[in-house]
Amino acid sequence: MRTLKKTLCLVLALVMVLGLGAFGVSAIEYEDEADITEDYSDAIQLLAGLNVMQGNGGNFLPKETLDRAAAAVILTKLALGGAEVPNMPASFKDVDES
Repeated sequence: MRTLKKTLCLVLALVMVLGLGAFGVSAIEYEDEADITEDYSDAIQLLAGLNVMQGNGGNFLPKETLDRAAAAVILTKLALGGAEVPNMPASFKDVDES
């Protein structure tokens, strides 16, 4: 049982280290990169690498307001592991059906 725990810890550590390396390779450049503060650039690259946030037309738009629809897409992509959000009808009266 003790050997199993050590092996499991080793495998978990290996998976975590390999996971970190995958995001360092895929750096996405935005046209408005000068507007992104350095404190958040690593988090933005991580979310872009996970296919959670891509920006808008080559821009990240860090000074824009995040609306409810965009927040819902981000949270759904986080829950789905970066997969595409299924097209579902809107249940809010102030949101377009598409």
